[in-house]
Amino acid sequence: MKLVMGEGPIDTCKIALIGEAPGSLEERLGRPFIGPSGQHLIKIMHLVGLTRNDVYITNVIKQHPPNDDISPWFKAGSGRIFESDSFKTYVSQLREELNQCSANVLVPLGNSALYALTGLVSITKRRGSILSSSGMSTVRKVIPTIHPSAALRQYIYTHFIRMDLRRAVEEAAYPEVRLPLRNILIQPTYSEVVGFLQQVATSRIVACDIEVVNEEVSCMSFAVEQGCMSIPFASSQGEYMTAEQEMQTWLAIAQILEDPRITKIGQNIIFDASFLLRKYGIKTRNVQDTMIQTGILTPDFPKGLDFITSVYTKEPYYKDIGKLAFSRHIKRKDGNL
Repeated sequence: MKLVMGEGPIDTCKIALIGEAPGSLEERLGRPFIGPSGQHLIKIMHLVGLTRNDVYITNVIKQHPPNDDISPWFKAGSGRIFESDSFKTYVSQLREELNQCSANVLVPLGNSALYALTGLVSITKRRGSILSSSGMSTVRKVIPTIHPSAALRQYIYTHFIRMDLRRAVEEAAYPEVRLPLRNILIQPTYSEVVGFLQQVATSRIVACDIEVVNEEVSCMSFAVEQGCMSIPFASSQGEYMTAEQEMQTWLAIAQILEDPRITKIGQNIIFDASFLLRKYGIKTRNVQDTMIQTGILTPDFPKGLDFITSVYTKEPYYKDIGKLAFSRHIKRKDGNL
């Protein structure tokens, strides 16, 4: 068995790329990422201004798995994680290796590398997120992306890898994790609801969204430049507001949504507008739908809000938060399957 160790400017690099395991060509020549997937990766790197000499490149598993199958070492699926003792040893060695690396940003390529660095899986969901490493002497930024071997089978992944590497280049300029700071109020008092809706009514652009449970609006959210608020209409104890308060709230919401001077932005906002028209007679005017716009701009890309968020914002992947609690009740309308 011939081990393939990492290579590159370990003391001076800003970015480290971590794959899953070497292939047969890598094993024969003793260098990581020089086979077809490695060559494809280098081409993508050139698109964002990186060369092989700029980065440190290594793998979690340092030996070539027979038939390129890493399942005897690591397997994730159906909510279960399998790790062999050998894989755990390799992960421990990888962390020690990266402790010696100067990189501000670690880029795991594929599921096993993502798991080794963060304890998370689901690479296609989490790609592009700015995460934090675990189990290392110092916390590093982790920006996962899809393994280039997958892009050889499904070319569209090439574009996703390019976008993620561009983010890695931007984030490599500084070591700390700088996630967006949001001014979010999720359990407002009625007076806070009144004040915020008055602020929304004077805005030129507002993002809005509803959640529907059992054919009723459980909450409605608005976001303007100053912050955002989720207005609940129900809670675990029953109604969130009095009947009079809820009526006044809906009158204020209707005034906002029907005002043609205010641009309303939403993901599949056509659903929201149709539901509110059918349920309450509210005619939403002047809308821009991010799902439709994404379909026009990049028709081959996913149109779900999680993907759009991963491309245009620095918000880490969030869609599974509360999924187990609400998936049986909340009607999906955001374009995700």
